[in-house]
Amino acid sequence: MPNHSYKDSRCDEIDAKLAEAAYVQTRAPIVVPNEYQSYITSQDGYLAPEVCTRLLMNARINGGSNLIECGDTVVCHDLFDLQRDYTSEELHGRLLVSAASSRVRWLHRDDEPVAIDVAASFVDACAPNYAHWLTEVLPRLALYCAQTKFEAVPIIINAGLHANILESLSYFVTSDRKIIALSTGRALEVRELHATSVAGYVPFGKRKRRGATLLGHSQGQFNPNALEHLRAVLLPEVLSGPAGTVPEKFYIRRNSGSRRVTNAAELEAALVTGGYTIVEPEKLSFIEQVRLFANAKTIVGSSGAALANIVFAPKSAKIYVLIGRFQDTSFWYWQNIASAVGGTVNYVFGEIEGDAGEEIHADFEIDVPLLLKAIAGE
Repeated sequence: MPNHSYKDSRCDEIDAKLAEAAYVQTRAPIVVPNEYQSYITSQDGYLAPEVCTRLLMNARINGGSNLIECGDTVVCHDLFDLQRDYTSEELHGRLLVSAASSRVRWLHRDDEPVAIDVAASFVDACAPNYAHWLTEVLPRLALYCAQTKFEAVPIIINAGLHANILESLSYFVTSDRKIIALSTGRALEVRELHATSVAGYVPFGKRKRRGATLLGHSQGQFNPNALEHLRAVLLPEVLSGPAGTVPEKFYIRRNSGSRRVTNAAELEAALVTGGYTIVEPEKLSFIEQVRLFANAKTIVGSSGAALANIVFAPKSAKIYVLIGRFQDTSFWYWQNIASAVGGTVNYVFGEIEGDAGEEIHADFEIDVPLLLKAIAGE
């Protein structure tokens, strides 16, 4: 397998600027119980870089990866830090990385790639995850497709994406544009590749960083102009008519096998008594999720992919994120997303169950009366 040197995409000439850089001001989320407010380290804000498209000649796209090969060089986006961040590819055994020598080596390679003349790639290792898709991939794809100069360029996406993710494409990709779905393990060689920089990024992995814990490292940057483009296209679609039966106060039920609320039955019963609706976002279509969050006044839910829909929530919405009381975790992730669209979040810490200790994926129990008091504004 060939070795490749590494560089980020700032080395290439910009073909089109899609969104201006912007500074996002943030404030520390409120923590319940408040004696754990010190878990949230100080942060004033972050600078989200511009979103732009660069033209790469004779490039190779590998399925399931946003790393682009150009000759003997691998090109990454400009928010990726080789000395700090792991890639999804190496943690899943597809790639070897030497941070010391800035070299990478593919372990699995398509020996018969398909050759095409021109395309724009939006393949991403994390695209199958709804939160990553909504905050990192879809915004830049939407900005790119809004440019009339690129309207005839085919786009490349991951194969096998969830139906809701594919539905989201229909609001930004015209029906006559060719879409190429690239499977993991397959490759395309593109004579003229349009590579669009990220509109959002958080390093892969919950805690792993090269030689360090999560503390002191990036917990996500998101371009507010890119997210505003999503809102400008989708919110008129869902807010033009009556809200109907869409609830204004709801609890996001988490059906995943990790980070469960162990006293969920008690919690849900109390919330329903208080006028909340229990929702399961994975059972809703993409546009139904947009409509749900766009009409929200109060949102309560555990940390999970569905919570990324807060990008569509009103700036005035009250958002309460339930999470296990564990200090070394990405508390700024949800706040950085919310801040990019003018909102804010609050954290409600739960006691980790059993002997899990300080385990980020551990189940936890919520103090229901304390939560009810917090959301009531007392």
